[in-house]
Amino acid sequence: MKNFFLLFLFSNILFLNAQKNILIENVSFFKTDPFANLYFCNNNKLIKIDSQYNKLEYDFSEFGKLKKIISKNPMRITLFFEETQKIIFLDKNLNKLNLNLDLQEIQNNIISDIDTHSNLIYLLAEKNQKICVYNFKKNKIIECIVDFIRKKDYLKLFLFKQKVLLVNNSEISILNNNLIEDSKIKLKGCNDVFFDKDLLYIKKNNKLYKTKLTNLSKLQFIYSLKENELIDINENVLYKYHNNYLSEEMLSK
Repeated sequence: MKNFFLLFLFSNILFLNAQKNILIENVSFFKTDPFANLYFCNNNKLIKIDSQYNKLEYDFSEFGKLKKIISKNPMRITLFFEETQKIIFLDKNLNKLNLNLDLQEIQNNIISDIDTHSNLIYLLAEKNQKICVYNFKKNKIIECIVDFIRKKDYLKLFLFKQKVLLVNNSEISILNNNLIEDSKIKLKGCNDVFFDKDLLYIKKNNKLYKTKLTNLSKLQFIYSLKENELIDINENVLYKYHNNYLSEEMLSK
């Protein structure tokens, strides 16, 4: 069988073949979306590469260091900057929308992580030990919870299947829509979590596991990862970035 290699070289990106194996330098983290678009945090730029290898860039240097990319809605990409407490929104072409938020203007907490759902933005204030919910349409905080997370150092916040997940390196707590804890899973060494369809994926000590929210006690090991390998999961595809090289692999269902 003949192998066909297509080479496209521009900037610091090299496309090696038609299976989305990409050489790209200076990536601190990346995200994907359900349409196989890739979003790389590359120095002070967000780089988007679509399924046809079209490349777009957005320079976010005026907002500081990028903390998080939320790309589940590719028509409204959300960028969170913890240092400057800014949230900005981009359209599918990486044009900045007139929807930017200065978190210091709408509340008094230092926000350490966020996630979005429809017109709601969930805000995690780790140092103040609060979770607040901001309604974009009403332009106000509509709910806050303090007591539950007191004395716990939650580092990340995610929304999944109408649940709020709070993650640190020893446990994942699952809250319902009323921000009341439904369940939790003890996970010493938990590094990150990922979501795809009905599955929750957990990265733990360079190993990848999967489970369902309905059966958190059953963790299934599925993959061994390299040291310092960055990953994301979307539409049953595992995206892996290691040594300036991104590749993809189908996961078993």
